[in-house]
This record gives sequence, structure tokens and C-alpha cells, in this order.
Amino acid sequence: MKSIGVLLKTIGGFKPGAPLKGYIGSIRFPNFKNIEPGTKIEFDFPLTVLVGPNGSGKSSVLHALYGAPDKYSIRDFWFSTELDPIVEGKGGVSRFIYSHWNYHVGGFVETRKARVRSGSKLDYWEPTKIVLGDDMAPLPAAPAGGAASDRWLPVDRSVVHINFKAEISAFDRFFYFETGQTKEEKHAAMLREARRLKLVIDAGHKSYPLWNRERVFENRKLDAEEIKWVRHILGHQYSSATIVRHTLYPGYRGQDISVLFERPTLKYSEAFAGSGEVAVVSSVIKLLSADNHALVLLDEPETSLHPGAQRRFLQFLLHCIAEKKMQVVISTHSGEFLWDLPDPAIKVLEETPNGRVTVANSSSALVAFNRLGSKSPGRIRVIVEDELARKVVDVAKRRLPEGERDIIEAVVVPGGAPMILGHYVPSAMVARDDTFVLLDGDHAFGCPLPDISALAPADESDLGDLIKACIGTEPSLYLGGGKDPALADKKISSQKNYVKWVDERVRFLPGSVPEEIVIRAAFPDLVQYLDGSSAKAKSVLYEKIEGDVPHANAGQVIEIAGYELSKHASGCEDVTKVVDALSYFVGVWRASHA
Repeated sequence: MKSIGVLLKTIGGFKPGAPLKGYIGSIRFPNFKNIEPGTKIEFDFPLTVLVGPNGSGKSSVLHALYGAPDKYSIRDFWFSTELDPIVEGKGGVSRFIYSHWNYHVGGFVETRKARVRSGSKLDYWEPTKIVLGDDMAPLPAAPAGGAASDRWLPVDRSVVHINFKAEISAFDRFFYFETGQTKEEKHAAMLREARRLKLVIDAGHKSYPLWNRERVFENRKLDAEEIKWVRHILGHQYSSATIVRHTLYPGYRGQDISVLFERPTLKYSEAFAGSGEVAVVSSVIKLLSADNHALVLLDEPETSLHPGAQRRFLQFLLHCIAEKKMQVVISTHSGEFLWDLPDPAIKVLEETPNGRVTVANSSSALVAFNRLGSKSPGRIRVIVEDELARKVVDVAKRRLPEGERDIIEAVVVPGGAPMILGHYVPSAMVARDDTFVLLDGDHAFGCPLPDISALAPADESDLGDLIKACIGTEPSLYLGGGKDPALADKKISSQKNYVKWVDERVRFLPGSVPEEIVIRAAFPDLVQYLDGSSAKAKSVLYEKIEGDVPHANAGQVIEIAGYELSKHASGCEDVTKVVDALSYFVGVWRASHA
């Protein structure tokens, strides 16, 4: 099986149209539930993960996507009742607009779906004509295929929607959720129907009429591909598994799921299996049998799965995308689905003070993981650019008092200073966690940070340019979405907060790069060859280590460099400067928690 990293690289090369047919590129909400009007979610990667607290609208987004393609309707999930009426005021009818790839035009077109009255039906959703007031582009004079006279037709693709909280077994459904019966009555019914179920499985019945009603709809062993993935995800060596869809147990009028698992020395039904086992079997079957290019929507797939199984389920999803060219959108509370994903694949949903939901369309796994409440309490995260810089921090923090060094964790964020300053720092600002940044010395600011206290109101519009001139990149600030008339003021406020954050929490290593610190500490005779450039420092150190240890790979070079620095750190002025920077970070951390 291909690793998560290999699969991510594969699907990262997929493009809308080829091979991702009917790909949904974005969805926006002029007036939809409690989502901030105008909010837009962009789907920049074949796998999208929606992250946010309970009540932040993740399931609402999945439901809208479910209702986007032709012949699907959000009414399956959302409709007006006397208890929860859909109230539509000055914002107009409830509606969403989504872009999808049209192969006739070789690009994205937008379709609008709105809640309209159709006879007596108050919750009828249908594609409508193009509405310029919703910022839709006019239909071309001679539209290509996939269009009606006044609109682009909905995308034609199948949808697989799985709510993992509802993926329960026949036993769990009847035993824990069926009401109106005593325990003794339930036990008697279970004994009776278990005998019938065993008869169905043992005899291989594909049909089982009972009281003039069909009671068995599927009865088969999982095929080789299905059982392979069930084994892999759950980590058990099943020899086989039999799935039965039926209505043998009382009360429920849908189709229950029963699974008989067989291991080399054990045989048991879903009554003794974990709920995660049944959910994995059901979802593996659904996804492996799904159409190519399907839109797959998964609500909380982490339900009843331990972290290792969650990671392997992610691997399975990536495999399905690679093989079937699917588009997958996940709603989750688990950080296990975030690690290794590119930032554009992670969408963070936030609730504003007024109860509206906004979306950050690109987020690092670190800030999203933090948003899930999974950060380590009482720890300082120091972001560095590479593994050798992390070694420098680890060596330096040993000289701190024990209580201080134990709370410092150096974390490598790939992409260099532009990525860290441009994207990660804004993410850390949103997360409001205990993060600090220690960049290589060759990325020291070209000019001082703007003095916010001395900035005249007339010059505030130039603040973005002043920041870029200083740090060398434009930070991607999280401003939310929608047509907010105060957006300009929010941007200036965010820019000021960014300057304050950087001024307080960003420092630089001495010298140009960590290699220079190692040379001055452990190989002083090589200092004469340095010229102040990062390239020269790296070549001098690597040539020295490779000369002493022939054929050393990059990882071994870093380990040796870290070892040499550790041996000679006590008298190194550069290490002392790093210790001072870490002490400063601890001081800021203490002040923020005072």
C-alpha cells in the first residue's frame, strides 16, 4: 500500500477536468443558515478537511454540497418545522452558489440553488437563473453545453454521504436505541432474531421473506479488496467478514447492518464487535463501490476509531481519490486527519461574536490542531526553519533552569521564513497559543518594523506595504468572508496586531544559518573560510563532516553537527545568545499567563 506522503503527492497533481471530472471548485453563501453572508469556501485540493468547534457549521457545509449536484436536494437534511422554522428576511431566500468544472468551456461555471415554493412544498430547492445581484457572471450570448437559456445547469455527479455517528450495527440500534420494551423483552427478541440471522448466514440466503415482507437485502462475504482495507484500517487479521443488510430486528423500517467477523481463532458478530469495526466495514464497502469521480462527504469519520485507525482510514481515502478520481470533503474534530495535509486542504470554521460563521480558506495543521483544543497545555512552541536549527534550540535550552527547559518544544515548519512569516504567524495569531519564532539570521528584517504608536491615521492605508518592505513577504491575514462594510478597518486592525505579534514573538539566530553556529563552536579553525553567506557556511560544514565520515547522508550530517555543537556549547557565545532568546520567550509566556 502506498504511504500517505506518496498518495498526497499523487493527488496533488490532479487538476479539475483532468482527471477530476465535474469538480466543485468553490461554494459561497449569500444567505444560508448562520454562515456570514458572502462567505466562500474554495476547494483547492481533492481532499478538503473542515475543522471547527461544535456548532460552527461544518455539517451545514456538507449538506449544501450534498444538494449541489443534479437530482440531489439539501431538503433531505434541512427543512422548516414549527420548532425550527426557516426564517428568510431581508437577505432574500436561502441559497448557495457553487462553481463546478464544465468541460465544454474548459473552466468553472456557477450554479445557484435556492429554496423556493413549489405548490404546497415550502422546502423545494432548485437551480435558478443567474442573478447578477449575487455577483454571478452573465451567461454568454452563445453558451456551450451544460447550460439552459438563463442558467448553468447543476453538475451531474453521484454523491456519497456518510454520517459516521449514524453508522451503527443492528444490535446497537435495537439494544441501545429502541424504546418501549423491557430488557427481558429485548433479550428475548435478540435471541429469536439471532437464530434467524445465523440461519441466513449459514445457508447463504440472498432472500428471506417473513410475514409477506422481504427481510434480507444483502448477504455476502467481503471481497478481497474490501477485507484487505478493513484489515489494514482496524489492524486486525480477519480471515473473512460477512455483511448482512436486513430488517430482522423489530422496530426499524430501514435496513440494519450485521457483520460476522472471523479471525484465525475467533468468530463474533457485531453484538461483540466495536462500533468502529462495523462503521469501517460499511464505509469501505460504500467507497470502494462508489462511482468514479463521485463527490464523497464524510461527517466525523473519527467516530469510534482510535488515532492509528484514523490515520489508516485517511490513507484509505487518499487511495480512493487516487484510484477513482473522487473529490472528498471531511468534517472532523480529530487532528489525525490534518497532519501532512497541505494548508489549502484545511479549512477552519470560526464563529464570530454575533453568532455568524466565517471560514479561513487555508490553515496549517498546527493551528487547526490547536483549534480542536489539542495543544499541549503549559508548553512553549518555538518554530524554526530546519532540523539543524531545532538541534541548536535543543542544545541551548539545556542551559535553562529545569522548569523552563521542560516547557520548550522546537518545531520545524517547512517552507522557510516567507512561509512562516506569511502564513504560519497569522495562523498562530488566530490560535492565540504559546508560539514563538526563531528564524535563521540571514532572514533578519531589512528595515525596522513599523512603529504602530507613531503611525498617523492618514498613513494606516500604507501599513501593508510597510510590513512587506520589512519582512519581505505579505502576510495572509485571516479576515473572514462576506461583504462586511468594516472589512477595511478590520484589515488595518489585523495588520497592527500582526506587527505587535512579530515584534514580541519573532527573534533571529546569530550568524547567517545554524551551520555557522556549529562551525564557530566546534570547528573554530574553519571560521576563516566563512564569508557571511548561508551557502558558504553550509558547504564548509558539510565538507568537513563528509571528510571525517565518508558517504554520510543528510540526516547523519545533522546528527553529527548537533553532537559536535553539544560537546562545545559551554563556551560558545552564539549558543548563549540563543539561550537569551529562549529566556526572553519564557518571560513573555509567563507574562501572558500571569
